[in-house]
Amino acid sequence: MTITVMPEDASSGAPTYSAQHFRQTMSSLMGGGSGHPLGARSGKRPGGGLEVTLSGSTYSVAPGACVIDPEVTTQQGPYLCASDAVVSGSLTPATSATRTDIVYFHLNDQSAGDGSGALSGQILYQAGSTTLPARSLLLATITVPPTGGGSPTVVDNDVFSTAAGGIRPVGSSAQDSPSPYLGEPEFDPARGGLLLWDGAEWMSYGNPPRFVARMPDVLYISSATSFPFTVIEDPFSGWDGTNHRWVVPRSGLYSISGQFVAESPIEAIMSVKVNGTQRMYSPGAVQSVSTDNGGATLAGMLRLSAGDLLTVESSNTWTTSAEPGVGTSFSALWVAS
Repeated sequence: MTITVMPEDASSGAPTYSAQHFRQTMSSLMGGGSGHPLGARSGKRPGGGLEVTLSGSTYSVAPGACVIDPEVTTQQGPYLCASDAVVSGSLTPATSATRTDIVYFHLNDQSAGDGSGALSGQILYQAGSTTLPARSLLLATITVPPTGGGSPTVVDNDVFSTAAGGIRPVGSSAQDSPSPYLGEPEFDPARGGLLLWDGAEWMSYGNPPRFVARMPDVLYISSATSFPFTVIEDPFSGWDGTNHRWVVPRSGLYSISGQFVAESPIEAIMSVKVNGTQRMYSPGAVQSVSTDNGGATLAGMLRLSAGDLLTVESSNTWTTSAEPGVGTSFSALWVAS
């Protein structure tokens, strides 16, 4: 066991520091979630750098910085890597079949026992294989079409590393931390923006789950039939238009509200069902605008679980109102976990 405290001035030759001591203590300032107590998430620095571009059969890598955690041993710690100039190279010529190549940042540290026999950092190109060598960070994937099939294309690998507590951009759930810590932040536009790990799941606070919908005007509705809503807002795509039900995207407390306006007065109760069981209903019969100035309403709170199936049904047949600007609407809004 080695306990390192740094920096301290040496006295009588102690303490002494190795590169590994620097890497280990430096990890305290780097983003967690890697699953390694002295590690970090490998990735580019957010904000630009190390982008790969193509010009004919030449690839070029822009200057930039990144973090690489080789994970050879639990004590090795992460490395800060940088390239201060454009690195270019030639693609292997096309063949008779489509080929996938990669460009990557590679490091060697024989002093850490990686068996490389070198102390170096390199930006390398590999043709025909997407298997990433050890101690490497993938920068981009290049697709080379067969001879005569057009020009190669490149896709950057936008995987990022941040400082401790920093909001790390991610492109999808596939880039989530493998071992997230409580309160770890991420940013994913496809999942509503800001995400925080609550100990069980990634919670979206920038764009909470919600379902806001209305019914078409003058639509005949049969009893015990799920309402075929027209969606206004459903950022997590939970609406099942085939079965006319909303699949709850996240567990939590939801505010439920609805307004039901008929073309003519009827005796009908509107029910909100969860997984086929009635959980909420309108306290009065549905009326037309002319006789009841808005028809029946319902409002309340429901605790729902991710994957629950929410439907709205009527106890009787009726026809939605044709009154301009007034109609049947419904919403379910996430308010708390």
